[in-house]
Amino acid sequence: MFWFTKAAEQGFVPNAQCLLGLLYYTGDKVARDKTKAMSWLQKAAKLGYTNAQFFLGVMYDRGQENLRDENQALYWYKKAVGQGHTSAQFYLNRMRDKGRGNLQDGRQEVVSWLKKTEQGYDDFLFYLGITFYEEGFDLDKKQAVYWFKEAAGQGISEAKFYLGFIYLKGIDVIRDETQALYWFKKAAKEGQAEAQFYLGVKYSEYATQDKAQSLYWLQKAAEQGHIESVEYLHHNDEVKM
Repeated sequence: MFWFTKAAEQGFVPNAQCLLGLLYYTGDKVARDKTKAMSWLQKAAKLGYTNAQFFLGVMYDRGQENLRDENQALYWYKKAVGQGHTSAQFYLNRMRDKGRGNLQDGRQEVVSWLKKTEQGYDDFLFYLGITFYEEGFDLDKKQAVYWFKEAAGQGISEAKFYLGFIYLKGIDVIRDETQALYWFKKAAKEGQAEAQFYLGVKYSEYATQDKAQSLYWLQKAAEQGHIESVEYLHHNDEVKM
């Protein structure tokens, strides 16, 4: 830990700074300290380290009330997306689809999305699914399943994750863990961190237990800066045995 901290303090080792920030965030090996976590992540993010930029976005987006700042979340998500961070893109999409961070989407844009879909914009199939899935639209979520399947057929990994989640929770479909695992696997293999996390958790459960697979997918998600995966690994030592 001493040399790890020394490397971070050198000021030009952003991966060490980011990991030190995560250790302070989770309380792993050090006393938990959100202020120090933010400080180290900001240092790494300002040096252009993508995972740190994503983590900052998540903390400003979903952290404790006194830390939340939608404009800062938006800023850091966009920074990470600009460097190809897929999880940041996913979270940025969710902010936009909820009309947050001065990204106003809503009913009026559905028509625009439909038109763009007709022109072959595959991503908009996914956004239509989100529109029907998220709160604020008094619509049958079976419409979301339809559009997610259309998007999944065009290779949109986020749509595959949502299909897995819908089947796992039984949202307007019959709960089907086999289908959930099927879609999680497809999305996880394409690098979708949320799917990797859920797949890792499912493999840690008794009915589908496979510790090696659980650890593999949780680590994959954690490597992308997925906070829930980092915390799950920290608090569930049996996965690492």
